[in-house]
Amino acid sequence: ESVRPKRNALTMRGAALVLLVFAAPGFAQDAVTPAEEAARDIHWAYSSFLGTGFYRVAGDREVFVLDMPFRWDWREPGPGGKGWEDVGIQFDFPVTVGVHRLDFLGGTLDPENFGTLSFTPGVDLRYALTDRWMLRGYVHGGGGVDLSEDETAWIWDAGLRARYGFPAGRTEWGVLGEVFHAGYNPETGPAGSLGGFGLGAEGETPVALRAADGGALNATFDLRYRWYADGLTFRGRGATEISIRDEWRFFAGFHWRERPLKAWFFTFDRFSVGYRISTDGEFRGVTVSMSAPLDR
Repeated sequence: ESVRPKRNALTMRGAALVLLVFAAPGFAQDAVTPAEEAARDIHWAYSSFLGTGFYRVAGDREVFVLDMPFRWDWREPGPGGKGWEDVGIQFDFPVTVGVHRLDFLGGTLDPENFGTLSFTPGVDLRYALTDRWMLRGYVHGGGGVDLSEDETAWIWDAGLRARYGFPAGRTEWGVLGEVFHAGYNPETGPAGSLGGFGLGAEGETPVALRAADGGALNATFDLRYRWYADGLTFRGRGATEISIRDEWRFFAGFHWRERPLKAWFFTFDRFSVGYRISTDGEFRGVTVSMSAPLDR
C-alpha cells in the first residue's frame, strides 16, 4: 500500500477530469430532444461509479465526468491484532459533476452546460489481518440531480476489497480481490442496481529518477479484471442495447516512495494513467487515477 496522508488531513483521491458527454458517431449533430437523448444513455446516477476517464461505447457513445472524491482520514489503520482500535477510519465526500458540452465563457465553464450533480458521502474502514493482508470495506449513500431533466435520485454503493502484498526482488507485488454493489432509486421511473466481483495484480518498483530534494520515485503498474453480474447497459441509437458484462483495466504511474504527492492543499497517493476495455471490445476508456489500486 502506498504512503497514506497524515491523520485528519483533507485529501482528494482519484480526482481528475471525467465529464459525462454523449455524442453521435463522428460527432454528427443529429436533431434529438433531451428526453430522447437521455433515454439512450446509461443512467446518469452511475457517473461516479464509472470513475475518472474518457469512455467510448461501440464507437457510438462518448462519456466524460468530473469526479472529485474528497476524503478525511480520521484514523490510520494499525498493525492488526488489537481489534477495533486497529481499524482505520476514513470519511469520504465524493462530488460528481456531469457536463453536456465543453463550452467556455470568459475562460470559465458555462454553468448552463452542467447536466448532472451528485454527492454520495460515506465511510471507509480498513483492517490489517497481518502485515501482508489488508481488508477494506466501504459504503456510500447520497443523492443527485439531472439538471437538464429536473430529475433526482438516491444513489448508493458498497463493497469489500482485500489485498495480499509480498516482495520479489526489488518489486513489491500485490494481489487484489473485490465484491461490490451499486444502485440508484430515481424520483420517477424504475430503480436499478449493479453488482459483481473483481480480481487483479499490482506492482511497484524503484526507479533511478529523483526529485530535486532527493526524494525517491517508484514506478507503479496494475492489471485488473471486473465482472458485472447485472451487466452495465448502455442504450445505442434506435432500439439497440449494449450490455457490458466485464472489463479489463491496465494502469501505469508513479509515486514518491517516502511521501504522498501534493498539489496546493490536496494530497494524493500516486498518479496513474489507465486503459479500460471490455472483453468484446464494445467498451473502451482512458482514465486517470490518483489513488492506490485498493482504493479504486
